[in-house]
Amino acid sequence: MIILDFLIFNLTAWYDGHRNRLKWSTPLERACYVIGMVTMLWVFSICEICDIFIYKVVVFNYQLLPFVAAGFGSSQLYKYIYRNRGRYERLVASRTKPFNIATNVGIVLSIVFIFVSFLVTCGIVIIFT
Repeated sequence: MIILDFLIFNLTAWYDGHRNRLKWSTPLERACYVIGMVTMLWVFSICEICDIFIYKVVVFNYQLLPFVAAGFGSSQLYKYIYRNRGRYERLVASRTKPFNIATNVGIVLSIVFIFVSFLVTCGIVIIFT
């Protein structure tokens, strides 16, 4: 959970600094949405790797509905945990931040993690199909 705390905390800080780009949501909701989509990418990647290495079959004819549902469901779950249950407020109020690093470094690491997740999923799709 500390990795999710780290990503949510730093992405919310980034969206809070770029509030002029937010029209329909709060920074916390947008960060939960992004992390939900990253979760969807990792679930897809794990399913594809299992097909390749466990079943020895390269199958890329998935229906996208389960992965879209996983992304939407996980973003709603993250919103419930961090906004409704107040986990984000406890992160902000605590003396130590996740991984105890500077905010700007955390923002850069979070954005790099998101792009690496996207590149890994694209690489799996390109290499194995």
